[in-house]
Amino acid sequence: ILHLEAVWGDCQYLLQQDTLDFMEQFLDFIKRSNPTATTRWQYRVGLYSDAEATAQGIKAEELQKCRKALFETLPILVFLDEVVREVEASREGNTMTHNCFRTVFCPQDQRLYTLRRDFGKFEGVRVEKFKNFLVGNQDESSEARTTTTTTTPPAEKNVEKGRARYFGMLYKQVKEVAAFSPEPRKTEFLGARDHWACVMKVAQQVGANLFPTSRPAEKAQGVSTAKMSSRPSLSRKVTEVMSGLPPANTRKRSTTEGPSLASVAAVASVQGALVTKAKTEAPRLPAT
Repeated sequence: ILHLEAVWGDCQYLLQQDTLDFMEQFLDFIKRSNPTATTRWQYRVGLYSDAEATAQGIKAEELQKCRKALFETLPILVFLDEVVREVEASREGNTMTHNCFRTVFCPQDQRLYTLRRDFGKFEGVRVEKFKNFLVGNQDESSEARTTTTTTTPPAEKNVEKGRARYFGMLYKQVKEVAAFSPEPRKTEFLGARDHWACVMKVAQQVGANLFPTSRPAEKAQGVSTAKMSSRPSLSRKVTEVMSGLPPANTRKRSTTEGPSLASVAAVASVQGALVTKAKTEAPRLPAT
């Protein structure tokens, strides 16, 4: 029962169809967007606690950068990818029904529909420029982003400054709807950030080969999908992760393994039934 209590928060977040659908969508997004190995390593490090980062020799400044990449930049990129794909599908006369990120993590209010309308006006080149702006925003201050070289023509400087101001305003709007706080919450209440962190933790275990466990070399490039064709299904992988078991192809029978989530839940269910039965069937003392 204590083991079940420890994973109850993860269960309430993961055992939802929309969340499982999003996890599949997210892993597909990582493969399609093909971020650098360093960026994917940052996504893994972003889940580290301060103590874990210190043990790995990661400085506080770098940990903060990794958390910002995971909790702020990444969800905005996922949001943008989802909206752009929906717009492109509507232009082709198709309907995209898998809006998993917005369904699971975003507040369902007017801001969401306003952003959907604004991004619907973006063309491919403009989308890429905004993505580059997001990645630059992760590393640089707003002043550095609006700085242009002295050789840039004045007219082009004005265009770049105007675009930077517009992207900055749009970034703030998207951040309010789609991003999470880089720093862990100090309250005991679970919220959207905890939901995102839980999903990222399991997604990184399901797609372990997509997220390096150590800092990649400078020459490391994007995602390799050569070994993905024979991987188990997502639902099977999530079940194994939630039950605390290693992947099926590496699992070995051991008598020292701790109880799985399923077995603990079953034991708790049986114990509850026995307690209820004992209470209802307990002999009553005669009235005095």
